[in-house]
Amino acid sequence: ERQYVAERSLVLDELLTAEALGELQAYAQHGAHFRTLRAGYLGAFPSDGLTHPLLLQLVIELNAAAPAIFNSHALSLWWLFKYGDVQPAGIGLHADPAAVNVNLWLTPDEACRSGGGLLLYEHVPPLEGHTITVNHEFATAEAEEKLRASLRLGKMTRISYKCNRAAIFISDQYHESE
Repeated sequence: ERQYVAERSLVLDELLTAEALGELQAYAQHGAHFRTLRAGYLGAFPSDGLTHPLLLQLVIELNAAAPAIFNSHALSLWWLFKYGDVQPAGIGLHADPAAVNVNLWLTPDEACRSGGGLLLYEHVPPLEGHTITVNHEFATAEAEEKLRASLRLGKMTRISYKCNRAAIFISDQYHESE
């Protein structure tokens, strides 16, 4: 919890037991809950049927293990994303309108071709802004790169991909897939 407060992020390896990891991997790979199509990837959200009991159990256990981080924030949304060859770069630059994000990688390490991690920027957009101004797909690659260049003037944290690694961070920091 001290690291999270000091650095605004925390990395936990081997978050799940081998049994829980295997069950969630099978669920993510074979479940029929991927019903949201985005720019080159599939998403699964609670409204799509993404309600595996292990995900809800994880919330309870994280609350118990790190109350200073989680207890004052109710879980309001969770999701899974699947990438393919069309959009292998992952999620672009954005900030989320929430307090705490937990990114948990489920794909086996040997299936990760390159990148796959997370870039966290220290900059937080103004609170009075609308969600759509910080969490959207950019109209052009140039517009996204312009913001990225300005964010790189500040501190950036790179969290490398690793199966069963959780990246926990303050949600409204700009971030993107590596």
